[in-house]
Amino acid sequence: MPTSKAIRLDAGVSAVAAIGLHEVIEVVTEGDMAPVPMAPPHCRELLQWRDQWIPVFDLATWRGLQPESPGRFFVVVGYAADAGGVQYGCMRVPEFPQIVELSDQQACSLPVDAAWSRIAISCFKGDGKTVPILSLRKVFQPHDQSQKTGAADAAGASIAA
Repeated sequence: MPTSKAIRLDAGVSAVAAIGLHEVIEVVTEGDMAPVPMAPPHCRELLQWRDQWIPVFDLATWRGLQPESPGRFFVVVGYAADAGGVQYGCMRVPEFPQIVELSDQQACSLPVDAAWSRIAISCFKGDGKTVPILSLRKVFQPHDQSQKTGAADAAGASIAA
C-alpha cells in the first residue's frame, strides 16, 4: 500500500493541520522579527530567514485561539511560485512538528468548518483527529485565486483580511 509523508502542525485542539514533507525547508526556533501593521492577527509578523523577510502564519491565532505563549517553532516552507521559482513562508506553532506517514485509507472529508475549506486541499484521520492538509499557496497568497478567475473570492479575502 503506497504511503506519503507529511508534517503535522499542532497548535491547539482545533488548530491541527498538516503540510507535505516535501514543502518543509527547515524548522527554526529564533530569528529577527518585524511587525506588519494593519495585517490580520494571524499574519502580523515577518521572520528574517537567510537574508530575506518571509511572512509568518500563526495557526493558533488563525483558528481564533488565544495561545498561552507564542509559538516558538517556525516551520519554513517553500512552494512553487506562479512565475517559476519558489516562494517562502513559515508556519508558527508551539509544538515541534511531527512527521506522519499517510495512506489512502486515512483520507476523509474536510471538516464542515468553512475556514478550513479556504486553505486546505484534503484531509486525513490521525490519532483520533481530523487533520486538514494545507495548500501553502492558499495560505500565503489568498488573493491570487480571485485575480485569476476575475471574480472577488470572499473566502480568500477573509483569510487575508
